[in-house]
Order: sequence, then structure tokens, then C-alpha cells
Amino acid sequence: MRTVTFSDLSIARRVHESCVPVWVNVDPGFHDCQGAAEARIWSSEPEIFPTRNIVTFFATPDFRVLHYVAGYWHPTFFSKELEFVDRLRGDVLRGDGTTRVDAVWKVRRAHLEREKELRPLVQYFESERGWSAALGPDPVHEGHAHGPSCHSNLLQGLHHLADVHRSMIGQTRVFSTLPRLSQLFQTYRFGNPFAEGDFGRLPGRDVLAAMTVR
Repeated sequence: MRTVTFSDLSIARRVHESCVPVWVNVDPGFHDCQGAAEARIWSSEPEIFPTRNIVTFFATPDFRVLHYVAGYWHPTFFSKELEFVDRLRGDVLRGDGTTRVDAVWKVRRAHLEREKELRPLVQYFESERGWSAALGPDPVHEGHAHGPSCHSNLLQGLHHLADVHRSMIGQTRVFSTLPRLSQLFQTYRFGNPFAEGDFGRLPGRDVLAAMTVR
């Protein structure tokens, strides 16, 4: 995400215009030294790789989560998530950054509608033989051919996204509030178990304190 998606000028501009971006290591002190793994991921260039290794949260100023996606998302797909969050933020936040009274209902409705929109897209990529042509040429790796692994990872990512929407619907319905970032930081959904670092450790106290709802 850091070297491809967040380095994309269009994505970077939109993120900085509408968000306060913060990077936190899930495993405090972790340093990526697995060069071979990084090279393999880079060369294969999947459109989506929904690993637990990284997660992008979209939260309100008081650290309530509006949406999130796990893993790597190509700029083309990630831009769709930014569009969704932009609309959602406009619906639930006032000008001063506080949430509106009906914020929970609007978040639940938005995730419900988006989950329904995903269903035909998932069905298309599951059954349509021309799925690779629909993706178009890869803008990062010239000449990259979309193979079976791209197809598998793409579907895994779309199923993960639908799972996130269903999870957000359920949480807002059961608890009648937006989930806390400190809670989802340890319980977020992901599409595959690939990970680097020690996920058995909890984030440092300073990280959890920073995510405490004010």
C-alpha cells in the first residue's frame, strides 16, 4: 500500500485533502526484512491481496470507524473505497467534525446498499470468462498478464469487502453505535491469513491511548 497505492499521486492527493493519514505498525517495532516475500508480491502485482498484514481504517475525529479494508488494494480499486468514504463522511459528519444524531443509521444504510451493489460484481468475476479484459492493462507493471492468481485474489478481496460491509451492518445494529477504532484494531476482518510480524502482541499502550474515544 505504501509503495504503490499511497504513492499514486491521485490517491495521495485525495487522502491528504480529506483525511489525516497516520501509519501505525500492528506489531510495535516490527521491521520488514523479508525481501523475498516482498519481491514476490511486487512482481505478481495482484489487484487485491486482502491479507491481515495491513489494514486501512477510515475513522471519524473521535476515532469511530466508518469503513476499513484489509491488505493491498490497487489504486483503481482503492479509489472506489475512497469515493464510498467521501460520501459517507459527508452524510454523517457536521462541519466541525462531530457526528450527526442519525450517523449510525446512515452508516448502516450505506454499508447495506454497498453490500448489495457488490453482489452482481462478484457474480460477474466468478462466472465471466472475459474477467481479465474487464480489468484492463496493469498501469504499474507494463505487460503484466492477469493470471489465475490475480483472479483468485480478486475474488477473495471482493468477498472480504462484502464481509466488512456485513460486519459493519451487524455491529451498528447490535450496539447502536459506530465501532471504536481501538476495538477493530484487534478484531478486524481480513481475507487471507498472510502476515509478517507478531500478531500475538497487542499494540503499545501509547497506540491504544491515541485511539481512545475522546
